[in-house]
Amino acid sequence: FQGLPPKVMPGQALAAFKRSARVLGAPARLVELIDLLFAWTKPQDWTDGQTPIVWPRNETLAEAMGLEVRQVQNLLRHGVTLGLISHR
Repeated sequence: FQGLPPKVMPGQALAAFKRSARVLGAPARLVELIDLLFAWTKPQDWTDGQTPIVWPRNETLAEAMGLEVRQVQNLLRHGVTLGLISHR
C-alpha cells in the first residue's frame, strides 16, 4: 500500500469499492464487513508510507454484524481470497 492518491479520502475509496463490489464477486455481507473495518481505521493510516491496519476481535465483528463468529471467519477468508484483506 502506497497511500491514497492526493485528495482521495478513505470514504471515497470505500464508495468506489462498494460500487465495484458486485463485479469483484464480493457479496453484500463482505461489503458490510469491509465497511466496518474501514470504520476502525484512523486518518493517518491512509497516508503515504502507512498501512491501514485494524485488529478487532472476530467476536466483536460478529456482534456488530449480527453474525456468528464462524460466519465472520468465512467472510474474512473470502476477503483474503479476493485480495481485499490481508492478515498480519
